[in-house]
Amino acid sequence: GGCPHILAEPQRTNLVTYSSDFTDSSWTPTRCTITPNQITSPNGTLDADLLTVANTSENYLQTSLLTVSGTLQTSSFYVKKGTSDFAHILLWDSVDDGSRQWFDLANGTVGTSSSFGSGISVNNAKIISYDNDWFRCTVVYNNSNTNIRTRISASNSNGSTNSTVGETIYIWGAQLEVGSYPTSLIPTSGSTVT
Repeated sequence: GGCPHILAEPQRTNLVTYSSDFTDSSWTPTRCTITPNQITSPNGTLDADLLTVANTSENYLQTSLLTVSGTLQTSSFYVKKGTSDFAHILLWDSVDDGSRQWFDLANGTVGTSSSFGSGISVNNAKIISYDNDWFRCTVVYNNSNTNIRTRISASNSNGSTNSTVGETIYIWGAQLEVGSYPTSLIPTSGSTVT
């Protein structure tokens, strides 16, 4: 009690250039809308965005094409349930290969995963609880591609890519890093940060 402590982590780089401003042009919303600064984020600031589903087909907010190295990358988002109980994270090569991981935001549990094409699969996933019903959803991917995108989607249920128009999730603190586990969020606002 009262003793100082050190958070010792390896050096990592957040490859996402805008970690919490999802209205920036480096993020592309598809079949959804993003409304900025709608709720208090885990850092205590009113800067978390609202994703609202606009079509029953798969909705998503995705990064521009990012260059990675190695065979393991970790994608993570802070997510809070709005009216949607589920969300999923996808890592893909923007062409034929990718893998999704679902998260249950109502119960704070990891759901199922699925892959398409070849070269990308889920190695492991975690959901970490934070105050005010926030979760950090993290996925470690096996990946043989060097150019990839990561994205977040609201989902109707575990394993489903569909959602109901008007359903919502809150999002904040996106990170994509090369490595076999997630490190603490590295905030970015215009460029990658190491």
